[in-house]
Amino acid sequence: MLIRPQTRVLIVGLGKSGRSALRFCQGLGAVVSVSDAGAVEAEKAHWLAGQGVEYELGGHSREFFEAAEVIIVSPGVPDLPLLQAAGRRGAAVIGELALAPDYLRTPVMAVTGTNGKTTVTTLLADLLRAAGRKVFVGGNIGTPLTDYLSGPQEADWAVLEVSSFQLDMAGGFRPRLGVILNISPDHLDRYKTMEDYALSKMSLLRNQLADDSAVLNADDPMICRLLGENPPLA
Repeated sequence: MLIRPQTRVLIVGLGKSGRSALRFCQGLGAVVSVSDAGAVEAEKAHWLAGQGVEYELGGHSREFFEAAEVIIVSPGVPDLPLLQAAGRRGAAVIGELALAPDYLRTPVMAVTGTNGKTTVTTLLADLLRAAGRKVFVGGNIGTPLTDYLSGPQEADWAVLEVSSFQLDMAGGFRPRLGVILNISPDHLDRYKTMEDYALSKMSLLRNQLADDSAVLNADDPMICRLLGENPPLA
């Protein structure tokens, strides 16, 4: 997803990911605004005032969403009716992973699963470092991807922990190595069915090509069933 100078970008959610996305988009010359439904806090307002952006705290308004050409949604934000309406009128509604195809110059190892994501992501990074590689570790843990995109991108590999929420708005994100550890019931307050949640996890492989790699858990019945129904190219 290319963001050109003067593109009107709305950041929804002002956690670590949202703040990083704001800085990244400002660096591209975008006109950035922020909508955050969390508690109105002096620290948030002070930080936003220092960024020189238009913002709203404590709720979301239709005016902010209708003015945006691109809406970058933080992972913890639910599927709001305002987001659905923005998508219908033609706004690009994305998460930070959707920025990777146009801005990330480093190959990616991406790890998802219901359990064990952080452990395996950390282990992969440690193995790469032990092999003498420079590594960026982030995504759903630690440092947001947009922090890395804003810098010189000097790593040999980006190792990312990715959640189902991030994958739901990942656009054309394509890991060179995709790892799905397991799928068991989780986040069913956000997904209508277990099947929907599982398909979200499996979407990690959606954009992979034949020369990419996928590492999957052959003991997980949900993974095996969905793999048989829609084999990846990797």
